[in-house]
Amino acid sequence: MYVGIDLGTTHSAIAVLSDGEVTLIKNIHGDYLTPSVVGISDNGEWLVGKTASERLVTHPDKTVAEFKRYMGSQKRFRLSDQSLTPEELSAIVLKSLKEDIERSLGKTITEAVISVPAYFNNQQRQATFNAAKLANIKVERLINEPSAAALAYSLQEQTKAEATYMIVDLGGGTLDISVIEVMDSIIEIHASAGDNYLGGANFTDAIVDQILKQWQLNENQLSSVEKSKLLSLSEAAKRKLSSTEKTTINVYIQKKLHQYILTRDNFEKMCKHLIDKLRRPILRALQDSRIEISELSGVILVGGATRMQLIRSQIAKLSSQLPMTQYSPDLAIAMGTAIQANLKSQNQSLSDIIMTDVCPYTLGVEIHNETNHPEFLPIIERNNTIPISRSRTVYTKHPDQKQVNIRVFQGESFNPKDNVFLGKMIIDLPKSNKIEEIILTYTYDINGVLEVESTIMSSNRKDKIYLQNDNQLTEMQLATWSAQLEKLKTLPKDQEKNIALLHKLERLFEENLGETRTYISNMIQKLTLSLDTHDHSNVENTVQQIQQELQKLEQ
Repeated sequence: MYVGIDLGTTHSAIAVLSDGEVTLIKNIHGDYLTPSVVGISDNGEWLVGKTASERLVTHPDKTVAEFKRYMGSQKRFRLSDQSLTPEELSAIVLKSLKEDIERSLGKTITEAVISVPAYFNNQQRQATFNAAKLANIKVERLINEPSAAALAYSLQEQTKAEATYMIVDLGGGTLDISVIEVMDSIIEIHASAGDNYLGGANFTDAIVDQILKQWQLNENQLSSVEKSKLLSLSEAAKRKLSSTEKTTINVYIQKKLHQYILTRDNFEKMCKHLIDKLRRPILRALQDSRIEISELSGVILVGGATRMQLIRSQIAKLSSQLPMTQYSPDLAIAMGTAIQANLKSQNQSLSDIIMTDVCPYTLGVEIHNETNHPEFLPIIERNNTIPISRSRTVYTKHPDQKQVNIRVFQGESFNPKDNVFLGKMIIDLPKSNKIEEIILTYTYDINGVLEVESTIMSSNRKDKIYLQNDNQLTEMQLATWSAQLEKLKTLPKDQEKNIALLHKLERLFEENLGETRTYISNMIQKLTLSLDTHDHSNVENTVQQIQQELQKLEQ
């Protein structure tokens, strides 16, 4: 049986779907939400969830939270005499969630769909796979959190009217923005953007910083218990502002009672820099989707941090409409993962739901430009619908070059070192004493498999590697994925519509004379040069321009 797991930064949740209805699973405490907190007792036993959360203030050296923010990094967390990675801590939470599911359903669970922030890169997704593996859970698929929310929305609304929504997913530690189109049980993700280091915790930290500044206290001089107490009270005050205009924080620090009055107005001022960070991915997602704010049918809020009145008012100002808050922001993602889990198991009751997704980051290769400086060459650009295959042409640097090192990166920066390194492929070159033309083809599917294929044009020799969210690919997996990905790999020059357009231009060249023939000749050259780049985006733009020119010519 497949289950859905929302592995959150501050809270996690689990759900299953049966007979078309989503059932949220309660933990051992009878709650739907399990704090993503891990601790170690005085007797050396692991504590998870609510039990560990209760000790964050009293035993800060033996308790840790918000480790999801560091998934895929080298950071380690110390708990008493233990040192753990974010993956190991996440595995402890997942194991606890697995026990809750099995206790509730009375059966062993080994497979699940787990949600991740849409803006997680491949290293962070890999870390999530590793955590699940440590918890003895087989991940059938990772689903982007906004996509899961879209599925939950689709099931609840069951609308057949065409509508476009922006999903704002602000959790405890991450922000995801997705622009989606929903029509007749079809969900199309147009664009995603986000910030892996912006969440509700940052707004709490802003309160702490302001309090320390007003009281002229040095954080480094506070004890770990005092820091935890101040953080806990600031979090409670932040939540209280959702229902009141002001609240008071009273805390003993260094044996002295300190008082701070927090109002909505000063909270908004101290969080201005965070609101600016929130706006940027919203505008990027809209820009990438080519959709204006005024064209949105609504804004759906997901994630516990969207309960803040500050966030809701800012979203309302930006979108010129009240955000949709009728869905439980804390549980929508868990519900969506359960729906995806049943789609994965080909549940007949959901067979009519179709969802597309996008590649949130650009995938490319490191090249050296004319000044011999490295730069990032995009091959699959962000927010393209997946599965997708794209090709670009690169050239060797020297005629006597013996090898080429293909270094694969993921990110948006011009400098490769500022992007995420995914892997490399070293290919041997033929002895030709000339500059070699190499076609690089990237093929990316919904399971996170990236195939990188190189073709040396002079010899037609092909080499390929697979980069994916798992430790190793078995021979059987390689064969299966190779067959699936092969269907996607058609160069622009081999696509039927482009061949047809070229043939049409050649026919028109034969039929015409004089200036018209010269005009058509220029179009043929333009199309041929564009097709030779193997750049899908370049070809699509050129084809569109030529078709417009032909329409004028035929009028």
